[in-house]
Amino acid sequence: MGNGNSTQVAYQDNMHVVIVGGGQSGCYLAVQLLKSNFCKVTLIDPRDAMYHNHGAMRAAVNEEFINYMFLPFADMLGSSFQRGTVVAMDSNNKTLTLKSGYQVRYTHLVIATGEDMPFPFKLGGENAELSAAKAADLLNQYRLELSDCNRIALIGGGYNSVEMAGEIKTAFPEKEVIIITDEDHLVTKRAKPALQANLLNILQQKGIAVIHNDSVYNLESVITNTRADGQVLKTKNGKVLVTDFLINTEGTR
Repeated sequence: MGNGNSTQVAYQDNMHVVIVGGGQSGCYLAVQLLKSNFCKVTLIDPRDAMYHNHGAMRAAVNEEFINYMFLPFADMLGSSFQRGTVVAMDSNNKTLTLKSGYQVRYTHLVIATGEDMPFPFKLGGENAELSAAKAADLLNQYRLELSDCNRIALIGGGYNSVEMAGEIKTAFPEKEVIIITDEDHLVTKRAKPALQANLLNILQQKGIAVIHNDSVYNLESVITNTRADGQVLKTKNGKVLVTDFLINTEGTR
């Protein structure tokens, strides 16, 4: 049993923790390690600011909220931040090579890149290296396109889909909003039936339609996450839906 007194561990000169990925988990770890003054820390990310992806749903309908979507790495981590994209890893020599050719040596490596999701839920793919200013412009353009559409469909019944649908319907009550999921539940299958029924009831009261146990089979031939008026969606169960903005909320690890 401890006596309640904390012990200060000496700084480890021969230890260098490198964190790849500047999302919330990677940033939290980096900040905590820096606070402990335990060892050298470097966080590597291709952008100049952390993207507050959990706020993307609000920012998609609220222009002012875009101002809260980015936290500069330099302000958070100072010289412990290295901007760049990792293109190669040598685990034998414990080195990472960035796209610029610069190499970073490590003693301990943390991969914190998370899962890949479509914009605006995450900045990946062609948007992975955007500066905060350019990403904010992209997010605002997304907001403008979304606000100008009347029929909006969301693919997936997870957290992002449910929250995005709620944000859209709250900001624009007149819009048609529908969630299409191939599952028999929303958000998580671990929720009790009463909770699932309550969640579905809340969505329906807001005017959000939900289609369970079905999926869009012509997904590869339609445009997602940008405005495309009058797109026809065909589901495996024979439904035909027309949408002006199709939001794909499903990610891959």
